[in-house]
Amino acid sequence: SFEYDSAAIDRLPMATEYVVTVPAGTRSATGGTLAEAVRWTFRTPPPSMIASYPSGQSQPLEPLFVVAFDQRVTPEAVLETIRVTADGREVAIRLADAGAVDANKETRRMAEDAGEGRWLAFVAREPLPADAAIEVTIGPGTPSAEGPLVSDEAQRYEFRTYAPLRIVGHGCWWGSDCPPLAPFNIEFNNPLDVDAYEESMIRIEPALPGAMVDVAGNSITIRGSTAGRTTYRVTVSGSIRDTFGQTLGEDARLTFEVGPAEPRLYGPDEGLVTLDPALQRPVLQIYAVNHDRLRVRAYQVQPADWPGFRSYLRAYYREDS
Repeated sequence: SFEYDSAAIDRLPMATEYVVTVPAGTRSATGGTLAEAVRWTFRTPPPSMIASYPSGQSQPLEPLFVVAFDQRVTPEAVLETIRVTADGREVAIRLADAGAVDANKETRRMAEDAGEGRWLAFVAREPLPADAAIEVTIGPGTPSAEGPLVSDEAQRYEFRTYAPLRIVGHGCWWGSDCPPLAPFNIEFNNPLDVDAYEESMIRIEPALPGAMVDVAGNSITIRGSTAGRTTYRVTVSGSIRDTFGQTLGEDARLTFEVGPAEPRLYGPDEGLVTLDPALQRPVLQIYAVNHDRLRVRAYQVQPADWPGFRSYLRAYYREDS
C-alpha cells in the first residue's frame, strides 16, 4: 500500500497484484460522500523477454547467451527456469563469468539498452555440437526481482551452430540474365576469414581484365570487364578458410554464363548539335551496342524552319505520336 503522490511515484513494481480501495465516506469536491467502499484489483505483468543473443546461423560452439527482460530479475533464480537443447538434447548451463558481457560489443550494448538488473548471461558447461539447432526456453515460472508473480507461459528463441564450410550458392548479382560487367557472387554457409584469404585462392578462366575480388562476411564478389556471350570458370581453392578455422577441403569449380549485352543506342541528346566546321568530313557520332544497322533520315532545312522544329519537339514529347 502507498499514499498516492503523483510527483513521488515513478512506476509501480512489476509482477505484483494490487488491490485498490476507495473507502466509504470519501467526499467529493462538491460535498457528496461515497456511500459504500469501492474495490478493484489489477496486476502488473511478470517477466517478459525483450531481447536475446545469439541468433541466426553459423554461431560458435561456445557462445555467450544473453537474455534481457522488461523488469529487474535475479539471474540465479531465472537460470533455474531456463532450458537449452541441442537438436532436442538438453544442455547443462551455468551463469557466465563476470566481464564476459563487456568483452563483446553486441552483448554490452544489449545489456546497456536493457538497463541495470534486467538481464542475465550464461554459458553451456560443455561446447555445443556443430551444425545443431539450439533452442532456449525460458519459463514458465520465471520469477521477478520486483514482485511475487511468475511467468505463465514459456518464451523461446533459436539459433544454429556452424556447419562444415561449404559453398551454398553462386551466380550473377543481376539475376539469371547475367549481362557483361555484372559482378559474380559466391556465397558460403559460414563467414570467411578475411585475414587468411590470398589472391591465389581464386582462379578465373578465361582471364578477366581488371578483376577485383572482394571477401566480406560469408560471400566473395568478383568484378571485372566480363565479355558478352562468354562462359567463365572460377576455381575456389579448398584451402579457403572460415572464421572458425575450417577449410573447404577440396577445390570447387563454378561456372558463370555471361549473356549478350542489352541492345542500346547512344547519341546527342540536345535539340541542336553543331558539328565541327573545321573538319573536312564532319561526323555525327552514334554509339551502338548489339545493333547491326541504323536507319538514318536527313532533312535539308533553313533557319526559318527552326520555330516549326521547336513546335514539333514539344508535340513529340507530349503526345509521342
